[in-house]
Amino acid sequence: MSEKEAEKAVQVLTKQLDPLAVSVKAAVKKAVAKAGDEALHDKGVKDTMKKVVKKAVKQAVKEAVEDAQDAAQDAQDAKSEKNEK
Repeated sequence: MSEKEAEKAVQVLTKQLDPLAVSVKAAVKKAVAKAGDEALHDKGVKDTMKKVVKKAVKQAVKEAVEDAQDAAQDAQDAKSEKNEK
C-alpha cells in the first residue's frame, strides 16, 4: 500500500469512526446506568470495558480488511476473465 493510499484509508476510517464513537459512548453510558456509577470507580470494571471496546474495534478492522481484500480479489478475477475472452 502506497503512502497516498494509506493516508486516504486513514481519512476514510477517521470519518467513519465519528458515528462509532457516538455509539460506543451511548453503550458505555447505558452499561454504567445499569451497573451504577460505582462501577466506574472500580479499576477492574473500567479495564474490562476498555478491553471489550478494543476487541470490538479490532474485529471491525479485521472484517473491513478482509472485505476489502475479497473485493479486490473479485475485481482481479473479473478482469482476468474479461481478458481471457
